[in-house]
Amino acid sequence: MNKLFKKSVAIVASMGVLASTINVTALGASLVNEEFSLAYTWGYDAGVTTMSSEEAFMPYSNMTREQVAKMAYNGLDAASCVALEMTRDYADNFSDLDSADASLQSWIETAYEYGLVNGWDGAYHPMETVTRGQFMTMIGRALYGQLPEPAEYWKNYYSLLNAEGIFTVENAWAPVKRYEAMLVLYRIAQNCDNGTDTNIDDILCQILDTCEGTVDPVDPEVVDGFVTISLVDAPSTQDVPRNAIGINVGTFKLTAGADGAKVSSIVIDRSGLGEYGDIDGVWFANDSMVTKSYAVTSSNTATVRFSPALELGANQSAEFDVMVALDAMSTVNSTHKFTATTVNVANGEADGTPVSLGTIKTTSYEVDDVDGTISLDDVDSGKLDQVLGTVTLTPNSDANIRGFVLNQIDATLGTDVNTNLDEIFANVDVYYNDEMVGSAFVTNDKIVVTGLDVDADDGEAIEFELRGDVIYVGEGAEFALELDAGDFSAIDVVDADSDYGMRLAASDDDEASLSDFDLTLTKVANPDTIAPGSNNVVLYQATLKSSSDFTLTNFTLEDVLGGDINAFTSEKVTLYVDGVDFELDDTSDFGMTSTQDFDDEIYIDAGRTVTIKVTANVKSASALATLGLSGTDLDYQLEFLIDEIENSDGDDVDVNISKKGDKATIEAGTAIVKAATVAAPVSSTLYSNADQEIGRFAVRADAEDLKLKEVTFDVTLTTGAVEDLLSDGDVTLVDVANGTEISATTEVVGTGLTGTIKFSGMSYTIAEDATVNFKVMGDFANVSDYDGTTLQLSIADEDAIELRNSSTEAEVQAFTNLMLKEYTFGVQPPLVTLTKLDDNKFKVTIKNVDTEAEVNLSGFDARVRILAADADYEGTICILPEGSSVSDCADVASGATAGYASTGTGAVPGAITMFTLVDAPVVLAEDGGDISYEILVDSDFINPAVLRAEITKLYYNGGNESYSISAQ
Repeated sequence: MNKLFKKSVAIVASMGVLASTINVTALGASLVNEEFSLAYTWGYDAGVTTMSSEEAFMPYSNMTREQVAKMAYNGLDAASCVALEMTRDYADNFSDLDSADASLQSWIETAYEYGLVNGWDGAYHPMETVTRGQFMTMIGRALYGQLPEPAEYWKNYYSLLNAEGIFTVENAWAPVKRYEAMLVLYRIAQNCDNGTDTNIDDILCQILDTCEGTVDPVDPEVVDGFVTISLVDAPSTQDVPRNAIGINVGTFKLTAGADGAKVSSIVIDRSGLGEYGDIDGVWFANDSMVTKSYAVTSSNTATVRFSPALELGANQSAEFDVMVALDAMSTVNSTHKFTATTVNVANGEADGTPVSLGTIKTTSYEVDDVDGTISLDDVDSGKLDQVLGTVTLTPNSDANIRGFVLNQIDATLGTDVNTNLDEIFANVDVYYNDEMVGSAFVTNDKIVVTGLDVDADDGEAIEFELRGDVIYVGEGAEFALELDAGDFSAIDVVDADSDYGMRLAASDDDEASLSDFDLTLTKVANPDTIAPGSNNVVLYQATLKSSSDFTLTNFTLEDVLGGDINAFTSEKVTLYVDGVDFELDDTSDFGMTSTQDFDDEIYIDAGRTVTIKVTANVKSASALATLGLSGTDLDYQLEFLIDEIENSDGDDVDVNISKKGDKATIEAGTAIVKAATVAAPVSSTLYSNADQEIGRFAVRADAEDLKLKEVTFDVTLTTGAVEDLLSDGDVTLVDVANGTEISATTEVVGTGLTGTIKFSGMSYTIAEDATVNFKVMGDFANVSDYDGTTLQLSIADEDAIELRNSSTEAEVQAFTNLMLKEYTFGVQPPLVTLTKLDDNKFKVTIKNVDTEAEVNLSGFDARVRILAADADYEGTICILPEGSSVSDCADVASGATAGYASTGTGAVPGAITMFTLVDAPVVLAEDGGDISYEILVDSDFINPAVLRAEITKLYYNGGNESYSISAQ
């Protein structure tokens, strides 16, 4: 596998991605794909996402341009072999940045500075979706730099990324889903070389603009227990055919508070010069969810219900288009205006209503209808990739077929069996002319098909085949689906002339059978590396469970990687079923099939979990070498397949259930000493009288459990003497994960600017195939004379660290040559507080918290944003002494400074402004000296409802420190 490596980040004019085929279930259902679960766990641990569960992550939602900036940045940063480079400065390049989510605005700026994103027409368009092809191009450029780009610009990047096994092509023009983006970033991280030095600490602090020990950004306030509705887009007045359906009258966004929300329904009001009866139905739709259509009542309202209720995790959002259907004979020249007036929430209050949507005006033009039929096939329980049936749509004029919805009806799945469709089917795909088209999503009561984009001539029958996995197992049952003409959300076919929706002429439904028998085989993880000479190694493990009694009469056990059976003693492996071992007919080619009558029959009792396990004893390293076994000869991945059973009636039943285990490789133990996989705190400044981190590193144990015995660090200072700064009792070694101080003998030796720190007498375990992060802590006193001095630790080579096998105490080879993070002694950053005094005035206080040194303050960076105001609002900001009576900034602008605390002014709206203090430097005494100023917003406009002031940087002692302090 090639090593991924980033030389430079080109400016990306059009963002986007292509990901591998991973199907997920509908909103509210749990995910079943194992690789995505690994990707989510990695992403959460690495800080790529802060969503605390797979469902809260909203994996099946489209990725927007504002979201991709943050996720791609964090994901590429977490990949150890991707080195990001800043290519330009952000200077208010995007006119619409304030329309983005407040928590994502800084990420958009940073992503722009590093060349990952761009905009057009002077705007960023944060709410637009990103296609797979666009995301693939962005990731490809980040990894490989600028490549020649054909008309289908993503293809060259795809060729490289496909070769890496990152993802496979499937409809590059479709929107990229959040789970696809996370999976791509996870696969990149997994393919990175362990030894790649990417200086993650420096990259991370530059991305966050928090280098040199800044304060973390303040998260926006989140209100508990409610959901907010807001308008995303509303079209201008539309002239529509009198009988059109699927008319989009606007898009709204629901955002949950800190407690999450469960939305049961939303009330849509109709008004205007028209009759309520002219509206046949109102419904909500997005790429993965379509509600039923609901009629407008005599009170001119339609209550659109989510079934089941829409569940949003904390701070989670979802967007929906509001769709309308007109009566077949609605009145011409009528107008209908729509407004979202009420959001019904089960666990709290809703905010943001009313939301004004679009207006439609009926014309005399009429669209034709669509004929539709459905034919379902009988399917087998528990089998994958089956043909479920076909849907045929025949428009009676030229049209474009975009989607349809199949509703569940008359489900009779047997006693005590959940009848939800998402517990029957999964991974449903749609085919037209044997080519996969669109996307299909299974909810509790419907199959939603979107994104088809198939053109049809007048009267042309277009047949779509549905294929998918039948995950239902249990009693034999029936299921039925319907194309419902009474539910106007069930069809999305657009008239070619008017570009408005056509209605289904009549309902059609069909019923099919599900076979019975519930048999599940579930993989249990096995070790991925095996040390030579190991006994009773588990090569495969799974659990088997059935709803009925049966006897296992035939199975196949095969190594799909073709590893050599001779690596195991007696050239054999042993199969255990619930702890009883069974002889195998043939293991000579490691393709082992058992068809004989067992002396002890394998009975599987209903409801009992049975363990399937394969073990072996591995030959010694010298024996393997004598046999010439190495490389792929020692790679193993076993698959267990059951293709026939005998039921309780003694009849043979054909089944098809299999599960692969994890790949395992026989290899001698080694250790890799590398940069820490958990980033150090952003601060790189050291102070006096503080036990603080001065370096961290990681050790990975490959193939065997290892013990850390000894490690020696080289110490380098730019001024002073190591022996004066540190002694034996000043340093400790700590496990980062649990904060455990490791018992060790410490020895500090110094010779001026250089020296060593040695930890010895240890016996700290690092588990097989695991990585442990360590940090060195130092206790410093009286370092005022070391202001500006840098300290750096390094591990010179393998001789500087001793690791041994846990059981044999044999010394293990370690690979290392590591320079740790550089730290600088200095003054503690002053404490900055910001409060709002009134509508147009803020107070900023700067306090010296260093106990040994003065702070010489020369200025600070600030700006004021408009959070709710007229679009034409303009103003000026200036800095005043605390308690000043000055009410305008004109004198500062004209050059006079009397009565003002700083020179210069800033604009509202406008960029961050550096304010230089008139009486600089202002001396803040050690241990608590402070000073306060006022920020005045001077404007001829009526002050807006909300102004927000921000302090982003202080200038003091000849340097500067970045902050993220705000008040509103």
